[in-house]
Amino acid sequence: MFDPTTVTREEVTELIRLWRQARTARLEQDKIAAAYKDQEMLFKSDLIAAIQAQKYEGIVVDGRTTGVSTGMQAVVDDREALVNYILDARAIDLLQFRLSATAVRDREESGIKVPGIGYMEKYDLFDRKA
Repeated sequence: MFDPTTVTREEVTELIRLWRQARTARLEQDKIAAAYKDQEMLFKSDLIAAIQAQKYEGIVVDGRTTGVSTGMQAVVDDREALVNYILDARAIDLLQFRLSATAVRDREESGIKVPGIGYMEKYDLFDRKA
């Protein structure tokens, strides 16, 4: 790494080139990985349907057993009932704290100050044609 207070313009210029190369390579790999994931998910969904339809417990292929596992996941069936429960029981632990930037912005644009929200600077890079 380097000391950002003493780095030269030439070194920063080279870092920009290296960052662009790394970013381009990653984006290309992301596209490839996304295509593989799409294919994997298609196979997975077909396999789940076939294994369930045929009532197979599992199939051994190349010394490994593949089958369908079942689990339960909580989903919201009645949003109003859930919200009322959370408010009445003060069951805030049921929520995950991630702000909706859109909801906050919409309120602020309407003149509503949302309590408990602050702001911090975040940094990113832009890269556009000169």
